[in-house]
Amino acid sequence: MGDVVDIDTARPHCQTLVECQACGHQWRAVYPDTAKSLECPNCYTSVNEFGTPVYVGCCRVCGKEFTVCPAPETIDEWQECLGEECDSYDESRDADKLFDAGLVKRDDEMPE
Repeated sequence: MGDVVDIDTARPHCQTLVECQACGHQWRAVYPDTAKSLECPNCYTSVNEFGTPVYVGCCRVCGKEFTVCPAPETIDEWQECLGEECDSYDESRDADKLFDAGLVKRDDEMPE
């Protein structure tokens, strides 16, 4: 018999219906709430929970995996994770802080 695993070590999880914007495939995704990206089971594109393609990279400064969404056309400018604990951190490129400060808005918040 296998080892007993505490179910709480596998929580919390999220679930959502995802439509891959790269190929149009729809599927029900179940994933840990710490997941940085999902893989479309049809075309294997890395996407977020909304189906938007993301770039998954490895920081050349600290070695941690990071994502950029939406996936950029070129990755030349995205070689560092820009995480607050990394030496590559640049507050002027911190999207969360820009949103919180009201300097950047979501598309659905923009005036028509």
